Amino acid sequence: MATKIRVLGISCSPRKGYNTDSAVKAALESAEQLGDWVETEFINITKYKIKPCIACTRCYFHASWEAPCPGIPNDDMNKEIFPRIIAADGLLIGTPVYWGTMTAQCKSWMDRCLGFCHASNCETRGGLGTKVAGAIVVGWDRHGGQEVTAACIHSWAHVLDITVAGAGHHHPHGSYLGGMVYTQPVWGGEAWRHDGFGARSVRGTGKRVAELALYKKLGREAVEKAASTYRKPAEGDGKRKIEIDWDEYFRVQPHFPTIHYRAGDVLGAGKVAFDKYIEWQSPEGLKKREGEAFGEKVGAGIDIEQFKETMKKKLKIEWLSDEEMYKCDPEFFGPYVKKK
Repeated sequence: MATKIRVLGISCSPRKGYNTDSAVKAALESAEQLGDWVETEFINITKYKIKPCIACTRCYFHASWEAPCPGIPNDDMNKEIFPRIIAADGLLIGTPVYWGTMTAQCKSWMDRCLGFCHASNCETRGGLGTKVAGAIVVGWDRHGGQEVTAACIHSWAHVLDITVAGAGHHHPHGSYLGGMVYTQPVWGGEAWRHDGFGARSVRGTGKRVAELALYKKLGREAVEKAASTYRKPAEGDGKRKIEIDWDEYFRVQPHFPTIHYRAGDVLGAGKVAFDKYIEWQSPEGLKKREGEAFGEKVGAGIDIEQFKETMKKKLKIEWLSDEEMYKCDPEFFGPYVKKK
């Protein structure tokens, strides 16, 4: 098979070599059983120096594939962790349950992924949306917070548009939402294996992440070849030409609006809106907006020409008229339509 997928297992337990490490590795082994098209890698995140997010929001405009977190450039996220995540097609994220949820180490690296969210205006925007993720959760008690912890991992994935995998289509599952095991009353680094039902869910999640990652990759390749033939331009309402008051829009909304326009992850964006956004983010525009949301903190220091280059070339954008933007999402843009 020409197409290969890579599954990255990330253990977020400070107890290296114990249950969470072991369970994530078992999930990766199961993924490899599906065939030679699966390649895997394991890391324990706690061996790296990772600082927590400082909410500087520099990533909104300055994140790049080389440095997805420009606000904290010198720890291990940019040089060690992000390259592995970007190269992976599937993620198996493992954590023990601490006080009913994930470990601090797990939350810390997840928070640093803000440059990939769809609110960012940079080349990494939406960049993890091609991936699949599954949760591997180890608790002390049978009902020790495993489902809540998996839901927290799933929430992170959903916000980044990452496809979430469950425990697969074997039966009995052991768990529906991912790999979930408990260790009581056995001690030691392999204690999770005594939970036979839970162990099935760990192995099933590994296989399912790999399968869905393959389906998604093959599907993307097919769509990219065919998508241009399926473009259906938006049409006006046949009664009047629609114009959007972008001054009013940006007075209310700090975000540059884009629309998931057609298959192939192609974004639609208003050309008039883009020009107005550049005006609002210029030094003169920021001065007028001093004290308003995002005006000082995020906008200051933007290289306008570099921003234009990113939006026009590095993101897949098709430029739309105001009428097309409105037709794609009339409820959202309706309040900003100019009254005739």
